[in-house]
This record gives sequence, C-alpha cells and structure tokens, in this order.
Amino acid sequence: MSAKATAANGSHSGPPPEATSLAELVSSAARRDPSGITLVSGRSKLTFAELDRAVTSMTLELLDRGVEPGDAIAVLAGTGLEFPILAHAVLRAGAVLVPISPSSPPAEASRLLHAARVEMLLADREHEAAAWQAATTYDPDCGAITLDANARRSKGDQLGLDSLLASSEPAPPPRLKAGAPAVILFTSGSTTHPKGVVHSHEGLFRNALCVAWEMTSLSRDDVMLGALPLAHSFGFSAVLNASLLAGARVELMSHFDTRAAWKLIKTRGITVLTGVPAMYRRLSSTTGASRNTDLRLAVVSGSPCPRDIARDVRLRMGVHVVERYGMTEASPLCWRVVTDDSPEGDVGWPGWGVHIRAVNPRGRAVGADVSGELEVLAPSMLLRYLRPDDNRDGFHDGWLRTGDLGRLRKDGGITIESRIKEVILRGGYSVSAPEVERVLTQHRAIVDAAVVGLPDADLGEELAAAVVLRQGRSADPEELEQFVGERLAGWKRPRLWRVVDEIPRTPLGKVVREKVVQFWAHGSG
Repeated sequence: MSAKATAANGSHSGPPPEATSLAELVSSAARRDPSGITLVSGRSKLTFAELDRAVTSMTLELLDRGVEPGDAIAVLAGTGLEFPILAHAVLRAGAVLVPISPSSPPAEASRLLHAARVEMLLADREHEAAAWQAATTYDPDCGAITLDANARRSKGDQLGLDSLLASSEPAPPPRLKAGAPAVILFTSGSTTHPKGVVHSHEGLFRNALCVAWEMTSLSRDDVMLGALPLAHSFGFSAVLNASLLAGARVELMSHFDTRAAWKLIKTRGITVLTGVPAMYRRLSSTTGASRNTDLRLAVVSGSPCPRDIARDVRLRMGVHVVERYGMTEASPLCWRVVTDDSPEGDVGWPGWGVHIRAVNPRGRAVGADVSGELEVLAPSMLLRYLRPDDNRDGFHDGWLRTGDLGRLRKDGGITIESRIKEVILRGGYSVSAPEVERVLTQHRAIVDAAVVGLPDADLGEELAAAVVLRQGRSADPEELEQFVGERLAGWKRPRLWRVVDEIPRTPLGKVVREKVVQFWAHGSG
C-alpha cells in the first residue's frame, strides 16, 4: 500500500483526555494553536482564536437571552462559518444542540422543533426566512436569531460576525459532565416518524476521537474538504469536530460542485476527503481529475462504496478509499480499505471499544459465520431515543439493534448481508420508507403507496414510489414530487414512479417490498 494510503505521521502528541466535553473542543484547539487557520469559506477564514472568541460571544448572547443548561436549542444553517459558531455556542452554554437540515422545508422543520421541545432557533442569513416560518409555526413565542458572517454590525435578532469577534478575550469554558446530553440528531427509522437520537458529550467526543486518531490519523498538517452538511452526523462529527480535535483546517463548501471541489483540492492543499459514493464518482470521472495533489486519504460513508468507484479514485486520484460502517446512533463502528477483491458486504473490523454480536430471532447470540441481526455496544453510542417506543424497539438487553442482518467472521471482521429495517440509504442519507408513504397518502389522488430503494450507481439507492390512485383521479410525477418536496427534505423525495392497481401486502397489511421492487424490473419509471 502506498504512503498516501497509510495514516499520516501526525504532529500531535496524543489524544486529549476522554472525559473532555464537546464544549471544550474550540477553546482547547485555540490554546494549542491560536493563530492557526481552522475554517475557510470562500474568501473568509477564521483562526482557532477567532473561532473561540466568536463562540464565547455567541454563548454570552444566548445566556443573556435566558438560555439555561439543558434547554434544546436548534440550529438551521448551511455549510458555512455560521454553523460551527452557533453549534458550539449552544454546547458551551450547556444547552442541547438540535441541528436541523437546511434542506428541510419549514413544515418538516417545525415538526422536528416540536419533537425536541426546542426553546430557541438559530439560523444563518440564507435560511432566516425558513427559520422564522418554522419557529412561529411550532410556537408563536419561539423566535429565531440570525448570525450573518458577512455583516459588520449586530441589530436586534440579527447578529454580525464582526461584532462577535470584537469581544474581549474568552474565559475558559465551564467543565460539563461528559455523560450529559449534548446533541439531538434526527434520523429516519422504520416507523412513520424521524427518530430523535440523544447523544452525550462523551459519546460524540469519542466519535470524533475515533475518526481523528484511529481511523484517519488527522494532524494540524491536514486540510479537510468540508462539502458534507454539517447538520448531518457525518459532517458534524467526522469533519468539524474531528478537525477541531486534531487542529486540522477545514475548507468549507456551501454545496458540492465537482469543478469547485477540484479547484480547492489543487490550490488549497486538501489532504483528506470525506463524502458519499456519488461524490467520489463525480470527482474521479471528471476531466480535471489528477493524481498530482496533496491528497492522502478518502473516507466514504452513508452507503456501501462500489468497487468500481474505489478503483477509479485509486487510479485517477492516487488515494485509497476507506469505507466506514456506522449509524447515527453509534459511529464509526468498523472500517476498511476498499480493494478490487473486497468481499461483498465486508465492512472491516470493529474499532477500539466496539463490541458487535449477531443474534437469532429469539435474541440469542450466535457464533461465527452464522447470520443474525447485528447488535452493538460502542463508546460512541447514543444515550437514548426521544420517544419511549423507539427505546423499547431500539435496544435489546442494553445492546443497540442495528437493523442489519450480518455475521461475524472467524477473522474478527464483520459482513453485512441485508437490512432488516425499512430504511433506504440514498446518497448518504437515511430515508424512512413509511414516513414518505405517510406523506404520499395525504395527497388527494392517492389511496395507497409503497416506497422502496432501487440500486443507483451514484447514490447507492434511489427512491421509487408505487402509488394506487383513487377512482377518477390522476396525478403526474412532477405534481407528486412537488407535493412531497413541500413536506419533507429533498433527499426524501422519490424520483421514480409507478401507478399500480394494488400494493402487495401480507395478510397483516405489511408491504411486501420485494414484490414492489418488481414493478421496475422491466425499465425505470
């Protein structure tokens, strides 16, 4: 294996204490390298010391507005300078961060605010209107505060970054209990509602620590490309927090664009990429692809990485692809380098402190090379789910149920065979099929619906919807896509459609998804 595929010779002296909370990430990084550049967005950049000062000022702003420890505070912002400042200010205030995807329409965002019982919503300038609409729909008394990285002054509920940076030197952040709730991340489950995943400071700290030291060996010499949504667990932990731990720089992209990404890779010295398979397919297939860069590692997550994509990245970009296996509830669990002869379903070996077992339908652990549902115990595991029903269904004797069918090999590695839960992995996002079906059946023309995932070369899986129309009614795909898009995030909108006479179901009414897939057996819709 080439030197580019191996871990970097980090300049750090070792990982920080495991009891450190997320509230101390920024301040600790600022003490170690105050003048080092931490975040770059276009022509704007922040040093670690400036980020620490901005986070301190924003924390005081939150406390002055009545935020108390344990309050749920949401952040609706894109991949720019605003999200890291707002998110870490919430954490430093001792409140619970609730990241909201910027692609969520106001109706969906409002439901998530209600589920988390949010006290306040923070946003960037681009998403200010959507934030106010979501906040006032949820609760007329729940307003929104806006941070604008390009504004020089603050006025009322609109804060300017320059005003935050003009504050005095920050005081050390309070020492928070490592096991205290820190973040609520929403992920699609096998029910009709997104599941609220409550993480502790310790759990997400261990997540970032595993990525920074064990999986990628990040150091202050590294530059990461931040093209993933920071409101997503992968972007928040594996990019933002891991880079803060290691003292690495992050070059942020408001949205992924192949040409712009290659420009950053070639001119800004990007060394580590993180993304979903579709991003790597586009990067490796463009005419601007090059092996003559500073890249040393490419990390893929969200869905399995096809071997042909990994091969193209290796041949045309000069780096190996590391595929990691995990879930919003606990990550990373396993990882491995994708090679031409990688066995189907192989996700590598568990990380430090991660325990994985396979159980039969009776809940009893089975031996090596015997298939069963995978259950895990991990340092990065969630505290709990928001809903009692999700806690009841999501755990078994204290072990987290992954919903994946797989086996433990005799060599200690893990092989995934299929998914038990009704979750579709589209471009790195988890989509609950029942959640989309519930929205579709609210359409005036639809009496029944079933959503499945079909193989897609770029996204891993594409959403396909089979619908049964009411007698005498009609609806075209454009109308249905718009209907779903107004109620759910863009990645939850089906792109393939079939009008059918009947949805295949079991006698108990459960969708037989294997039969639904056959609707597309003779061509795409």
